[in-house]
Amino acid sequence: MRFEFSEQTNKAPARLRIELNPRKLGPKGFKTLLAILNDPDGPFAGKAVLKSARVTRIDLAVDLEGVQTDDLVAFHKNEQQRSIYIGSDGVIETLYLHGKSSKTKPAGKVLVGLYDRAKERIKKGKEPPFGPSPTTRVELVKTMKAPHNSLAKIATMADPFGSIRVGYLMGQGAKPKQWWREYVGLRRGKNHVATIALLGLDATMAEQFASAYLVPCPELVSKGINWSGWDQGLEVTGLNLLLGAQK
Repeated sequence: MRFEFSEQTNKAPARLRIELNPRKLGPKGFKTLLAILNDPDGPFAGKAVLKSARVTRIDLAVDLEGVQTDDLVAFHKNEQQRSIYIGSDGVIETLYLHGKSSKTKPAGKVLVGLYDRAKERIKKGKEPPFGPSPTTRVELVKTMKAPHNSLAKIATMADPFGSIRVGYLMGQGAKPKQWWREYVGLRRGKNHVATIALLGLDATMAEQFASAYLVPCPELVSKGINWSGWDQGLEVTGLNLLLGAQK
């Protein structure tokens, strides 16, 4: 999470920037942060600084224990294209769903990423998050702009997972299952029309697979599933201390 502090105008440049991981900082860490901000001999003005704080970015992630990235299907309502990285074992390690392309980002802004969390940790010389159990992380970055990004508003922010649907590959009701798996595999490098032509599927099956590819059964990540505990998250991490200190 990134906070920026500036004068009470939308265009004022940030005079102070703080980046932190609330989960790692915890209540004890937030108490220390507040003590620094409220120090009468320090450079900050305590409550006044917090009232001017703007939340410009929040990184959010859901870890799916026991699930390989290759066994999932994902969809974002604003996606334009995808990037897929496959490991030497032939299994997907990372899947990015991109938005509209721009001059600075030809592939488009990454809307959501899915990656093998266990492999990522091992490559860094760290222990996998859940031992030998495979783990897929679903990750997104939410950027926020004035006037909707004051620190006070993050407690009631809308569900950031509302545009995302992630479910089990074989849980979307598409049949026959073998053809469905072949279809999803080919879609990694081809569009729907080319995939249907290559597989020689009839119109009924083509329509069924196109619908299933939109993840109609998003039992893992979707609106209302992953955000219901946000209030508890604010308390467990200690973010509620920061929110309460500005009142």
